[in-house]
Amino acid sequence: MAGFRQARSLAFAASPINAEQSRHRCGTIGAMDRSENIDRHGFRPNVCIVIQNDAGQVLWARRVGGRDAWQFPQGGIHAGESVEDAMYRELFEEVALKPEAVEVVASTSGWLRYRLPRYMRRRNVHRAPDRRRRDDERSPSASAAGSARPAEGSRPAEGSRPAEGSRPAEGSRPAEGSRPAEGSRPAEGSRPAEGSVRFLGQKQKWFLLRLLAGDDAVRTDHTPKPEFDHWRWVSYWYPLAQVVSFKRDVYRRALAELAPMLRVTQPVEGALAAPAADGSSGHA
Repeated sequence: MAGFRQARSLAFAASPINAEQSRHRCGTIGAMDRSENIDRHGFRPNVCIVIQNDAGQVLWARRVGGRDAWQFPQGGIHAGESVEDAMYRELFEEVALKPEAVEVVASTSGWLRYRLPRYMRRRNVHRAPDRRRRDDERSPSASAAGSARPAEGSRPAEGSRPAEGSRPAEGSRPAEGSRPAEGSRPAEGSRPAEGSVRFLGQKQKWFLLRLLAGDDAVRTDHTPKPEFDHWRWVSYWYPLAQVVSFKRDVYRRALAELAPMLRVTQPVEGALAAPAADGSSGHA
């Protein structure tokens, strides 16, 4: 494990990308990856990082924005990026820790999924990149045909297909076996066409890390656009009662799986107190 951390550290140090460039890259190329790196079920791969100290307490961070929203460090996995590389990248971007500052203790065995509330989901539909023509590559004749609309009450001839881009008359039903015009958008609430995927939420791989460096190595102000503005140590089960409700089940399952692997060398009273029946913990 020490050799692995040393190799990761050397690779990190040799990289020509500094913190600002890394954040810039994640905000541009990363934005593209976020829209494309979605599995066929509508979930974007993501890593979540639990950092423990020798007392068994965990690092709990407050998101910027003034809404008192706290969570573990987490972030999306870019297309073509390994889970481990994503973990180390997010570790540095969010709390400034390099590979040599931590020890990887354990990780969850599989993906843990949660759905985002509808108001937080992106409205776009991720389409497979096999469309034969783009809208802006249509010929002038196709564009002209697309502006035509059938007369009210008329029915298409048997076997005919509607003009590209045309809209059916109000109240009409498509002929059996007909296909929608290329480039059309499904109505709100409808199911996406075959080959396209709606974004629904995140699927996460969780890591338990032990902090080897001092507390002063943790920083949240080292990038132009930080994710967090404050952090503190809390008892292991404390986050269950504090995280937003739609993440709570995933937090419960992940923490339960990682708990047996905690490495506690300097116990603190209450740090590992079991949660109440409702999953809450009174110890910060």
